Amino acid sequence: MKKKLQAPHAPPQIEHICEDETLESETEPVLSLSISYPALPDEGPAFRRINRYYRQLVQTLRTRWTNEYYHAACTCAAAMRANSHPFAPWEATLSFTVTLCTQETLSLFFTVTEHFSGVRPVSVLRGDTWELSGGSPVSLHTLFPEKGWKKRLLHAVTDEGSARLARGESLFFEDWQVRAVSHFSADRFYLTPDAVVLFYPLCLIAPYLEQTVCFSLPYASAQPDAVSD
Repeated sequence: MKKKLQAPHAPPQIEHICEDETLESETEPVLSLSISYPALPDEGPAFRRINRYYRQLVQTLRTRWTNEYYHAACTCAAAMRANSHPFAPWEATLSFTVTLCTQETLSLFFTVTEHFSGVRPVSVLRGDTWELSGGSPVSLHTLFPEKGWKKRLLHAVTDEGSARLARGESLFFEDWQVRAVSHFSADRFYLTPDAVVLFYPLCLIAPYLEQTVCFSLPYASAQPDAVSD
């Protein structure tokens, strides 16, 4: 694998599909939905396979939000009215950011956020990387087939995290290095032109205020000469 991915001249155009909706109960807004997802050109089975994946993701979330989540918002609104308390409509959001798009590879992350009365927003980040010729997901093992790639990436995470702490840029749990290893998932990554980005969800290695913790690691970090085995 090349240490740096170069974008070709004609990557596919990614369309942003946006769907906003406000759900009401007895004419009162109780739930605001904001949904944004990617769509590749309708050209060939590979692109259509990827598009189906994101349409299914949207459908799954919409089903949750317009059923159990909506009914919970209605119940909360009714209880607030009964006690003469103000009610702020709940919110649910799906958004995405493309981080790499070439003729061969598409990588992005999307964030699902739910925000309801009296509770801090809960956000879940997920990364997807696709091989565009076949419409298949790309794994870290595919990117870094050499033995020991996980050890090298985790070593780079430790170095980057320690440097952030030394600069006072981050606040991690005291045992964050142990947690970084035990909570590592090869599914939680996305790519940029210069780096592979590993991330840890809320409160796994750092307090809530740090949100999702991301480590941008140069591709060379996983190469066999990066760390002595």
